[in-house]
Amino acid sequence: MIRHVVLFRFEDSFTPAIEHDWRAGLDGLVGHVPGLRSLSVGRDLSGQARSWDCTIVADFDTAADVAGYAGHPLHTPLIALSSPHTRQIASVDFDVPEPATTHAEQRKGRVHGKIAIVTGGSGDLGSACVRLLAREGAVVVSLDVTPPAEPWHEPGITSLELDITDPEQVERAVARVLETVGVPDILVNAAGIIGRAAPSHESTLAEFDRIFNVNVKGTWLMTKYVVPAMIAASRGSIVNFSSIHGITGGRSVPLYHATKGAVRLLTKSDAATYGEHGIRVNSIHPGSMNTRMSRTAADMSAVGPEAYYRQLVEGNPLRRQGEPDEIAYGVLYLASDESRFSTGSELVIDGGYTAV
Repeated sequence: MIRHVVLFRFEDSFTPAIEHDWRAGLDGLVGHVPGLRSLSVGRDLSGQARSWDCTIVADFDTAADVAGYAGHPLHTPLIALSSPHTRQIASVDFDVPEPATTHAEQRKGRVHGKIAIVTGGSGDLGSACVRLLAREGAVVVSLDVTPPAEPWHEPGITSLELDITDPEQVERAVARVLETVGVPDILVNAAGIIGRAAPSHESTLAEFDRIFNVNVKGTWLMTKYVVPAMIAASRGSIVNFSSIHGITGGRSVPLYHATKGAVRLLTKSDAATYGEHGIRVNSIHPGSMNTRMSRTAADMSAVGPEAYYRQLVEGNPLRRQGEPDEIAYGVLYLASDESRFSTGSELVIDGGYTAV
């Protein structure tokens, strides 16, 4: 690292108004001038005698960055603003050794410093996502209609109870997150229900409304109320839970499959809409998983649990059920900056079910 130090003398003509504009301009250089890590003004004597000495310290990556600093388009107006009122006394550049870092400091986590909302956080897949995102450095807000089965042991996790089908509850919950935690970088729409196993002609209107309200309307409501803050921040990653049966369909729970197909296409539409705002939207498609929902589906199956699992798993290249953490790692990838060129995509994690 190269430290660039300049000592100036400011004259009486350097008025408070000029000083304000000059300092504001300096504050805007970090993050925009290549290689400029930090910049500080050594003294602040506003309100005292207007003739004073000032040391400016700027840290750069390389000597070439120092050379390019003076002619940068954001810096030259500041020179023009201050030069009639200043005199440079001294200037020096010197190498500064990089501070030693521990292994823990080097590995901050794949979503370090990000804010995440996870719906369905008390479920098997949702809770795995909550825990993994927190372990990888995110501040996580878990939303669910029921509290978690056990306390969170990872730091940085907050739980809120709400019904994601209720627009007022969703709006209030998102507003609370914005006020108390900050703008979400990540939204994981993991909440979902499977419903009763029945063909379409035997399903009821109440069953139709309930499953579409949770799986589709809930996903849409969360997106509706979170996206405006993401647009304002020009960033965001949304991960929507669909299913392998959002791609292939299936006989046992057609309403569930229909909702997951809807989530799949909502994902693609939102990806097309919000990409210009720096927001990515992707769907994840779990196969047969070792979860309570899967066991419920197996128990409801007309062929019985054993035959149900045999149909789902035995023909797979990987002949087993998946574990919640295996889905959570897929979510982590889509939530992180590692997937920054992925949007509108379908991440299928199914042991090869859809490949054969």
